[in-house]
Amino acid sequence: MSEHISIFDDLYSIREQISDGYFLILNNRIKNLIQENRYLRKTIARILPGESITIQYTQLSDENDDEIEIEYIDDNSDIQQEIHEVIQQQCTCTTRWSFPNLIGINENLSDFFCYHSVERLQNCENFKRLMEKLPLLENLFRKIDLPFAEDGLYQEFVKNDFILIIQILLFLISNITDKMNKIIISFVMYDFHIKNLFFLQD
Repeated sequence: MSEHISIFDDLYSIREQISDGYFLILNNRIKNLIQENRYLRKTIARILPGESITIQYTQLSDENDDEIEIEYIDDNSDIQQEIHEVIQQQCTCTTRWSFPNLIGINENLSDFFCYHSVERLQNCENFKRLMEKLPLLENLFRKIDLPFAEDGLYQEFVKNDFILIIQILLFLISNITDKMNKIIISFVMYDFHIKNLFFLQD
């Protein structure tokens, strides 16, 4: 905002070169512009996803001056909402890293999973590939008729793959906000451990 207020310095620098009346007109216009700018910033900050604001300009002709009347209208059209949902559901995770091709241990997993909402996670390409290895994760979206492991299994495992999957599950538990979904992922992780007892034994 300071860069906008600095315009008053420019106005005062030409104060001696313009009439008092013109100086007051410019001064008032600048003040109105700054107030409108503040209002727009506050209004835009309150816009909910899927909403937009339409600004209508009405030119009022006058012999002395022109004024612009600004009307703020909330627009909640279905088209705007659909566009927003499509954008939200797009996934580009596999353009940065494609599961399960290994990444470094220190990589930030937040760049590779759309974990911000259940809808986005469901459409995330890397998460879909993770579900192929851990089909019980589908319980995040709908209840499925696939039981969790009750008895341990001693099957062969690839250590790096196992560690990566555990890292991803821990990341999701830490970053997903819904409590029930955290619990489901915890059960999936428990199931994964029980089915890989050779790793625990190792």
